Amino acid sequence: LSPVCLGSLRRAASINAEYMGAIVIALAVFSELAALGNKIVVERDWVLQISPTEDALAKMNMIFQTIDLGCKTMAPIFVGLMIQLAGLSTTAITLAVWNIVSALITLA
Repeated sequence: LSPVCLGSLRRAASINAEYMGAIVIALAVFSELAALGNKIVVERDWVLQISPTEDALAKMNMIFQTIDLGCKTMAPIFVGLMIQLAGLSTTAITLAVWNIVSALITLA
């Protein structure tokens, strides 16, 4: 390939990488907003409906917060371990499939 073609290919690859980065960031923002919305719905509406007393509500909130903090602590450790043992591509595919299946189960 000529130097002109190589230069054009490099510019195109750099533009595609910038677009890909913007798409990944936009999807991450959307994911965080959806997770926050889901958490608010569960904490504000669902828990109030299933708790018979205010004491039960306080206990359920404590349990949900413990589970939430535990997951937020363990998830990065687990993903890092998966990347180390299985590789980046395998981990990305596994987590994508896991999220899709979880969403389908939740919506069903």
